[in-house]
Amino acid sequence: MDGGDTMRISKKLLALIILISGIIGFFVVVPVHYALEKTSTDKFCDVCHEMDPMVIAYQEDVHSGKGKTGIKAQCVDCHLPHDSYVAYVFQKGLNGFSEVTHMMFNDADRMDWQAHRQNRTKFVYDSGCISCHER
Repeated sequence: MDGGDTMRISKKLLALIILISGIIGFFVVVPVHYALEKTSTDKFCDVCHEMDPMVIAYQEDVHSGKGKTGIKAQCVDCHLPHDSYVAYVFQKGLNGFSEVTHMMFNDADRMDWQAHRQNRTKFVYDSGCISCHER
């Protein structure tokens, strides 16, 4: 086998690797994107979110679509960072884990939600606000 044959085999192998990587990438990215999209709706958050006082207040707020513009903010618009896709996905997973464990071991009906408002800056991201509101 001379250098030309080796070069042809290498190019074919490289093309095959790229093709297989593309197929695998497609079958990983599409389901992950679909799952992120489906778990980013208000309907999904409301299924197990026990913050009834906040949900009720939101329904009467301008962010629920009742404002002049009629624009409705989803939960993830405010409660996840929007400055990086990696930060968004990481915080989404962290929030999900935190919410599930918190609700498993605590009684939402006994929570003093008003007292927890002082921590709201830990759960609302400026990058989400800025994506809708101009500076």
